[in-house]
Amino acid sequence: MELHRNLKPWPPGVSGNPNGRPVGSRSAFSAGFTRDLAEVWAEKGKASMLYTAEKQPAVFFATCARLIGPEVKLTIEQQLPGNPSPADWNLSGDRCRRSPSHSRRQL
Repeated sequence: MELHRNLKPWPPGVSGNPNGRPVGSRSAFSAGFTRDLAEVWAEKGKASMLYTAEKQPAVFFATCARLIGPEVKLTIEQQLPGNPSPADWNLSGDRCRRSPSHSRRQL
């Protein structure tokens, strides 16, 4: 059941809201916000960071994580006892799967 059967899309180049947001208002807001942020940062930036790092480390870490770009990657390596290589680890897994004792069920 359609509620509004006679609705049609606006033709190309015609705005559905001709009195909408004025041109440049978004960039004016952004410029003002950036200017105000720079003023506050110059006055309290480092002290705020140190306070947050000490009193709210989870917030500090989350903020840092959001600011780090996607070009930064983290690599984690884990070593098993005896330091087997990944290839050695795969081989030992293959041997276990082929072992006759592993193919029989024990009740």
